[in-house]
Amino acid sequence: MPANKLARLCESIALKRKLSKSLRVGIINRLCPDFMKGYEFETGFFGFRYRGNTQNLIDRKVLFSGCHECDVLAFIRDFMAMLDKPVCIDIGANIGHHALFMSKHANKVLAFEPYGPVRQSLQEKLELNHISNVDIYPVALGEKNESKQFFAPPEGNLGMGSFVEEFSNANRSDEKLDVRRGDDFFAELGIERADFIKLDVEGFEKEVLSGAQETLARLRPVVLFESSIRLDNALHSMQEIEGIFPEDYRYFRFTHIGKRRHGKYKLVELSQDMIDGRDELAILAVPVERKVPMSASIRILPG
Repeated sequence: MPANKLARLCESIALKRKLSKSLRVGIINRLCPDFMKGYEFETGFFGFRYRGNTQNLIDRKVLFSGCHECDVLAFIRDFMAMLDKPVCIDIGANIGHHALFMSKHANKVLAFEPYGPVRQSLQEKLELNHISNVDIYPVALGEKNESKQFFAPPEGNLGMGSFVEEFSNANRSDEKLDVRRGDDFFAELGIERADFIKLDVEGFEKEVLSGAQETLARLRPVVLFESSIRLDNALHSMQEIEGIFPEDYRYFRFTHIGKRRHGKYKLVELSQDMIDGRDELAILAVPVERKVPMSASIRILPG
């Protein structure tokens, strides 16, 4: 842990976002090489208090850029503004970055996170900000009800934990965690509305979508999912993507306009050539009857 005065100086440099990130990182590494190895900080995050650690990738992005996946957050902001009392589901909520943001724009958020260490960070963020409209469920969603081997992430990127062994060589075999078939669990909860689902489960997305077929067909939410195309058991083609969603869905990918941390985005219709040759791809699945914002020119302000 770096000395307090020097660490605070480095934190203030990190927050000077008018300077390029590479310049700020260079200065910090010269002043205090240990700063990135585990400095705990608190910063503003869309009106919330956000506590993080520089050792973790997502937290570093919050410190240096204001948010992680700012274009996705801008889309969530714009889409939620089109709805009355929207309901969001965050599958693979991790440390709570997206769930915290959703809580400001949705009437209700259901957050699913089976891995204890990151779920604790999510819980702490909600308690720190006195948030009451986010329900946390300590289970994973999948194709069937089972206890499944989990491969824990390295401390430097807590978002990499996966049920898929080959997802990352950096992950390590950990405990078995509870997986519930999505349709069964949603039925038990009595879920009658879902406007938006964010799905980020590090290679397990096909199983989650397969286990929620009835829910997708009944509630027809907009679904944002990260497809781990490089894995054998993944969605590799438009045909496979279309086959796992109900009829009458459209598919898009995000393109960001200007600096990604500004959050300006444009949705582009997905095609096979956008999938070919990629390791991962964020895909937005939209029912034809739902309207979504296709672009945003308004910068998102994280502070």
